[in-house]
Amino acid sequence: MASVPDAWLVDGFDKASERFASAGSSADDAFRALFECVAWAGTINERLRERGNSSPELQGLRFVRNRVIHGHLHGPDVAATLKAVSAHLQKTNVG
Repeated sequence: MASVPDAWLVDGFDKASERFASAGSSADDAFRALFECVAWAGTINERLRERGNSSPELQGLRFVRNRVIHGHLHGPDVAATLKAVSAHLQKTNVG
């Protein structure tokens, strides 16, 4: 079975990131773009894990993705969790 090319996954993440950056003050647009970012990141992380080559950053984004998809994070909680993951990665000299 053929899989989606890696470049398509990265391009999807990049375009969702651009939508997030340009969402302005619209919380709805920002949340949808952020949700899409973490969904793409989760897929990229799974692809790399299959190859034994993941990163702590992608694992952190996958954690956020799982929390959002399974209903444990809502709206502003997503941004707060992403900040916490980022702070942890910086503290451990990974990010």
